[in-house]
Amino acid sequence: MLSNGKQLSQVSYLLKILFLLSFSSFYSFAEEAQEQKIKPTESVNSNTSPLISYDTGYLVKESLINLSFFHYDLTRQLFIPTQTLNSKKFSPNNSALLNEMTDKLEKYVLNEKNGKLSQCTNNQCSNQFLQLNGVTEREMANEVIVSSFCFGTDPFIEASKVRQESKFDIRSVSPTGAIGLTQITGIGLKEILDQFGHRGAKYSSLELKNFIFEAIDCYTGEQKDKVMANFPAINTFVSGQRRSLEYTADTIANLKRWISVKPNQTTEERAILVKRQLILGQTLLKIYLAFSYGTSTNKQTFFVYERALRMFNGDRIKVKYAKEVLKKSIFLNPL
Repeated sequence: MLSNGKQLSQVSYLLKILFLLSFSSFYSFAEEAQEQKIKPTESVNSNTSPLISYDTGYLVKESLINLSFFHYDLTRQLFIPTQTLNSKKFSPNNSALLNEMTDKLEKYVLNEKNGKLSQCTNNQCSNQFLQLNGVTEREMANEVIVSSFCFGTDPFIEASKVRQESKFDIRSVSPTGAIGLTQITGIGLKEILDQFGHRGAKYSSLELKNFIFEAIDCYTGEQKDKVMANFPAINTFVSGQRRSLEYTADTIANLKRWISVKPNQTTEERAILVKRQLILGQTLLKIYLAFSYGTSTNKQTFFVYERALRMFNGDRIKVKYAKEVLKKSIFLNPL
């Protein structure tokens, strides 16, 4: 039986969760009109259209892309000192904190992974996860940690987002064609390519491009050549109607194939796909976080995440999606 002190602590903790989630609902309505004005839209006729057509999307200010959005105490305790020593390489000197974070995320992957695997705790099921994803559950946790450090996001929220999107299954493909761990869409790929600078200064800047390339270098390390091998050619042309650069449909399709599971791939090849999918997912999350921070009146990290997560989905489910991701991350790593 819990002591009165522990009972009060749990009640206080649950009230904190309810307050944050309910207050974020109220707060989101205040900025809804502004978000609708700048939300990208996808307009593609698969039978006749040779291009992917968008509006100008989320143009992020250069000064915001280098910000780190570390929300939880454990994340800040581990990442900030590591970042101070070397922001371009994940080399923490606090093994106890790293093990604590990895243990929590590994347990989360074990409990939340896709399908029948979630019912298994023995070695056979663990091996099956390895065969399907190219990494073990602990290695998946480590991939989330390192990619989050390099891109400046919180690994507990990223893990919750991956759980919500794909249940940690790199094979996941939605009915609408979203791909992989982070369920990358055509619109998402456009936003990412824009930040790489493929449509010029109207959509990005040299500083944004450099940040993304440095984050990729940080995350992939000596494996960069393997991870980025066969990156598809990016083709654009001037749209006759809008007189602006547009991405061809083949460009988006080839990028989706680049991160997709193929028959008879080796474990090593699937492990590379984990990195590719997380690179694209982390890039997009960082774009939305920086944009959310720059345009939001409330700069608290929790609300910046809530607003950024709503940018991943359409009107019907975006608020529910954001709240579910944040709620799961709170229970995974309490404030």
